[in-house]
Amino acid sequence: MKNIRIIYTLLFGVAVLLFFGLAYPHHLHYQEQFQLFLFDRAYVWDVVRLPGGFADLLGRFCTQFFLFAWVGALIIGVLLSVVQLLTLLLIDHSPLTIDHSPLTIDHSAAQKEADANNGQCSMVNVQSYNEVVKRAAYEAGKRRMVPIFLTTATTAVGVVPMIIAQSSFWMPVGVTIFAGGIGSLIMVVTMLPVVYWKVSTK
Repeated sequence: MKNIRIIYTLLFGVAVLLFFGLAYPHHLHYQEQFQLFLFDRAYVWDVVRLPGGFADLLGRFCTQFFLFAWVGALIIGVLLSVVQLLTLLLIDHSPLTIDHSPLTIDHSAAQKEADANNGQCSMVNVQSYNEVVKRAAYEAGKRRMVPIFLTTATTAVGVVPMIIAQSSFWMPVGVTIFAGGIGSLIMVVTMLPVVYWKVSTK
């Protein structure tokens, strides 16, 4: 499918928009209350002259729109969608061997296996290579599912007392860690192998 990356990005952006617009608008209002942006030369210079000042200034400028939950949700959705799209493009133009990730897939080994299966040393049959990559992604997800689940489960269960305490400060922190951990668990063990497979197939 030609535009699969665009579809992934749009779905991700819509999911972020709905999450912050419907389920978590109070977080945007909370951040807006503790942020102040001034259209003043001295204020801008005080922010910009620090390391990472331009990013900080841009963040403060965008945060003032969080007063309106859907506008803030739209800003966050667009920014995260751009980051996701750039990440997919970076993966697409990177070498085939992807290391140092929770689900490591050795594409060079997959290509060697495809070469051996077809009896070819210089040219890999595309269909066989794609099948090997698909199987490698499946095996990687299956092998790493238990360690990732145990790590995430211990973290999620550990913040349950923070949620039960009903504290105005610790409860939002606990909910964020719990929901983020469970959400990332689902994405890592299900969506990430599929993304690797789709990006790496020829």
